[in-house]
Amino acid sequence: MLAERTRSILKRCFTVVHLTAAIDEIYARTMHDQSRPLLQTSDLLATLRNLNERRRSFYEECATLTPTGTSAQAIATCLVGLLTSVR
Repeated sequence: MLAERTRSILKRCFTVVHLTAAIDEIYARTMHDQSRPLLQTSDLLATLRNLNERRRSFYEECATLTPTGTSAQAIATCLVGLLTSVR
């Protein structure tokens, strides 16, 4: 995502769905996840904030769709509508 070439390919060849979540929610979901090397730090919350700050504009740049909603069902419903309009 950080490389311009990667973003160019994503924008040109794919439908990119940008899912968002509050940092506190991401923290709760990943605090015990040992499979993410970038998150193996002494201050996970600060790391998540930093990654979000550095990457958010890249995700927004590539996004074809950005569904809204707070529940999985609401997001799925929004995606169905958005994907139907893209095709």
